[in-house]
Amino acid sequence: MINTVRGVPYNAHKRRCFVPLSYLVEHKVSQQDIFNGQFSTEQFRHVIYQLCNRSCFHLQKTIELFEKNSQNFNHSLFLPIIVIYDYLKRIKTIDFDLTNKTINQRNPWLSWNLWRHKYPSSKDLSLF
Repeated sequence: MINTVRGVPYNAHKRRCFVPLSYLVEHKVSQQDIFNGQFSTEQFRHVIYQLCNRSCFHLQKTIELFEKNSQNFNHSLFLPIIVIYDYLKRIKTIDFDLTNKTINQRNPWLSWNLWRHKYPSSKDLSLF
């Protein structure tokens, strides 16, 4: 789901829309609005919020399942959780605005966070 959010501007430029239509209809956003690059409207921000909220829910469930069965898994398999969590934190700070340029900047602390946290616990995910 986060890749859907991250790819909205690129896919809109290619005239593709992978955002679920049910979210677009619910917030009265058309695919043509996305193709025209109208990412900073309030309705579209609500669509992005809803996608990120659903993604955060999936992330929390993944971590809960991992914590239950942590002996059976290799910890390095779950390192992408940290990358997704970092993106969710950054997009929340800019109020789900995909036109903000800071969302596409690399996080210089990401490798440190990957090393420091083999996996985050569910208490770390108080994002939404």
